Amino acid sequence: MASELIGRRSELERLAALLGAAREGRGAVVLLAGEAGAGKTRLASELALTADATVLRGAASQGRTPPYGPLVAALRTHLHADPQGLDTCG
Repeated sequence: MASELIGRRSELERLAALLGAAREGRGAVVLLAGEAGAGKTRLASELALTADATVLRGAASQGRTPPYGPLVAALRTHLHADPQGLDTCG
């Protein structure tokens, strides 16, 4: 059983608002940054659990992450699973 998300209510509300805007056609790319262990993955996972939407995830690794590497990884993973997965994205 996962523990309650503590101290991130405002961040979660902001992400939920951005998701709502995306549903209305005002999409954006959201990047979470912070120190290791700060809760970025947990915050994103919490939103994904409640989102009635496709959530793509990518991550940077320590050291050499190429420019846009996390975005490319997220898109590549999604398109491998569903080759037409972005056909309706404008």
